[in-house]
Amino acid sequence: MEASSGSFSEDGDDPLARLAELHPGGVAALRRAGIVARGCTDAALLDLCLDHCDALLAGGDPPRAPRDERERAFVEFAEQFATSVATVSDAQIDALREHMDDIDVYRFVEALYALELTRRVELVAPTVLPRATRGAL
Repeated sequence: MEASSGSFSEDGDDPLARLAELHPGGVAALRRAGIVARGCTDAALLDLCLDHCDALLAGGDPPRAPRDERERAFVEFAEQFATSVATVSDAQIDALREHMDDIDVYRFVEALYALELTRRVELVAPTVLPRATRGAL
């Protein structure tokens, strides 16, 4: 899955389609949150971080490595966020603050949360809500 698309699998299927049939308002809210999130922060940096989170969750390699200290700090934070948000360290937050002020760090984290949450729903929805169970629901 490409990080920038965020809503379609490699085979072109929308992984949220089944969930949208059952709860269209929830899926619409997820998609709106993603659109708003991208407009609140550095979208290219966010996409790089999401690429790394996607690769981490899928057990693969991200499409590219961070190019500088700023990207490294944000990717490291995003990977920790995706792995265990409870163990994000003060040092990781301080590293972000070297490149953005507090409000922009907050906006980045908020955007990452919204889009990473959507990614996780996209990963689990096809398994939890397979089309074969349509009649049973």
